[in-house]
Amino acid sequence: RYLDAIIVRTPGYPSLYGDTLLALPNAIQELFQRIGITQNTYEARAQVWVEDILENLSTIVDTAPILSLIGKYRGVPAFIVGAGPSLDKNVRLLEEAGKKGIVFAVNSSAKALARHGIAPHVLACIESMDSSHLLKELPFIDDVVRAFSLCAAPNFLKTGTGPLLPLHEH
Repeated sequence: RYLDAIIVRTPGYPSLYGDTLLALPNAIQELFQRIGITQNTYEARAQVWVEDILENLSTIVDTAPILSLIGKYRGVPAFIVGAGPSLDKNVRLLEEAGKKGIVFAVNSSAKALARHGIAPHVLACIESMDSSHLLKELPFIDDVVRAFSLCAAPNFLKTGTGPLLPLHEH
């Protein structure tokens, strides 16, 4: 699939937004590259995702999807914990956050939380590549609510015994 763009420069725009105008071609090129990568990923992984969804159906048959929680926690703060350089520096703040609201951790931040003895309320994972062996090591995997993707590798959904709230990202 070929993507193309035309940049229209109206009179006055270059004098008012010169820096933005100079940055625009690069931004468009980066956007097109991301679109291409996403399209290539869909084409390469779609069959595996569908196979994984079909295999995961038996695991989720008696579960409620995460969407069933819409509106049920109005006014309750949510703290979403991703992996990154500031996590180790700020991890202690999550103890207090967990008393005030719901702490969601992504699978890539879970090991750092475990190292500090902090268990999130919800562990989210949308990985399609099977790295479930990393989750098995988490001390809280049997207690935490697991918000795992329907198209995640089937071993993810079978890892842990805590409640499962399947989700499908689009």
